[in-house]
Amino acid sequence: DEGDTAFLAKSIATEGVPRAFDGTNALIFEDCSQLSTTLLSKKIPWAQYYVAYFSESIFGHSTGGMRALFSILGCLSFFPLSLLLKKRISYPWMASAVLLLGPQSIMFIRNARYYSLLLLETTTLVWALLVLAEKSRLRKAVLVTCSVLLFHTHPLSAACTLMGVSLFYLLSRRGRLLKELPWLWMGAPVWAAWYLSLPGFPD
Repeated sequence: DEGDTAFLAKSIATEGVPRAFDGTNALIFEDCSQLSTTLLSKKIPWAQYYVAYFSESIFGHSTGGMRALFSILGCLSFFPLSLLLKKRISYPWMASAVLLLGPQSIMFIRNARYYSLLLLETTTLVWALLVLAEKSRLRKAVLVTCSVLLFHTHPLSAACTLMGVSLFYLLSRRGRLLKELPWLWMGAPVWAAWYLSLPGFPD
């Protein structure tokens, strides 16, 4: 999986988009099912490839260089998680650190894949839902931003996360359901428009 990230991130430097051809080699994983007819990656959105590109640009062309920015972004989830737990439990900062130091958290945060991005986006989304004032512009802006980023990181994970949030609204905040659900799901049409605009799709 990290090889897939590295390969597709490499083409961003020359073409600006993750294309599965570097001038010599072509990525044909799963019989090219993840590619459009123009060899653009279409199975997984491009957020992780741009993070990998910027990570290598900053930290160097190596395995560690590609992983570094993913790890930093994953670790940043400490802050929304701590703010979420603040006033709800004793020692929220310690609890957040313990959660992020778990073996499974470290394993996923260190990978050059979308896992750390999903962690940061989801913790920020939940923090905005439970901490920010319901009618604030900041809350609305964070919800829309997280929704768009979630869908551009991994659509299936985004849909599952937002279905859980929608169920939460249905059970405990029914009065806000119709007011906030459109903002929460804003990422879905934005992602669909991007996906259908890919050259060579559908085929």
